Amino acid sequence: MGIINITQDSFSGDGVLGNDIMLFKKFEKAKKNNIKILDIGCVSTKPGFKEVSLVEEQDRLYSFLINKSNEFIYSIDTMNANIAKIAIDNNFSIVNDVSGFFSQEMIDIAIKTNANIILVHRNQESITLHEKKQFNDVVNQVKEEILGKVSELINLGIKTEQIAIDPGLGFGKEMKDSAKILKNIDQFQFGYPIVVGYSNKKFLQFVELSSDEIYKHCKSSGVSLIRLHLND
Repeated sequence: MGIINITQDSFSGDGVLGNDIMLFKKFEKAKKNNIKILDIGCVSTKPGFKEVSLVEEQDRLYSFLINKSNEFIYSIDTMNANIAKIAIDNNFSIVNDVSGFFSQEMIDIAIKTNANIILVHRNQESITLHEKKQFNDVVNQVKEEILGKVSELINLGIKTEQIAIDPGLGFGKEMKDSAKILKNIDQFQFGYPIVVGYSNKKFLQFVELSSDEIYKHCKSSGVSLIRLHLND
């Protein structure tokens, strides 16, 4: 899964807002690397990110839709139900909500449209995405919290086959905890496709593997989708 940020303040420095040439280069990079799914985000979620208005996020999405290639499957990376609805209405297939589907509006959209969802783990008591939680057993605690949220969503009407899970590497966790989850990602095999996003994140310094080794580790551990930046 390739990442395209329609922003000016992506933590990876690869935002393409207002730069159609760079966007087309990312399409070409994705095709060259046989990437079939693109995850489109119109708001940065890096630590200390600045919130943008709904109108601004909509404008950014519309600027992408004008130049959208029809050669890919699309996922919308958003915490806003209105943005998710616009994306789905424009043939996006997946909703990737890094806030963990805490919004009833977002849940209702997934139910009504039958869109696939990526359930990203977040701390249930946290006010912000990056508020750190102290874990005694991070792998098992995150697993339990994901399974609890999955059960809640199914009880509300989301179908089992709509759900993929993401342990939320780099969100609300100390760097060593994110590294431990990545090293033990095989333990998250409990019947749902696994999505991981480690690309360009600082916690990788604690993993002590090369990019190729991390990729192979994820694939051999049952990961279905790996979110990667389309850097030059």
